[in-house]
Amino acid sequence: MKTLTELAFAEILEGRIQEDKQLTRPFEAASKYAQSGVPGKLSVHMKILHKLPERMTADFGLTDPPPAQDTLK
Repeated sequence: MKTLTELAFAEILEGRIQEDKQLTRPFEAASKYAQSGVPGKLSVHMKILHKLPERMTADFGLTDPPPAQDTLK
């Protein structure tokens, strides 16, 4: 087995999924129900996606860090 320094994590997972038939079944089953093309109600999802950062910033009280002081002279 190769380590993560030699292979990407995604490649390792893909190899293991392809080797184990028990792991491929859920993916095959799910792909039969996936709609091809543009998803329905995409505009609703996009509105939520654009509002999410604002809501998270407000809910968690996030602020930008103060500008870094130039200490090297």
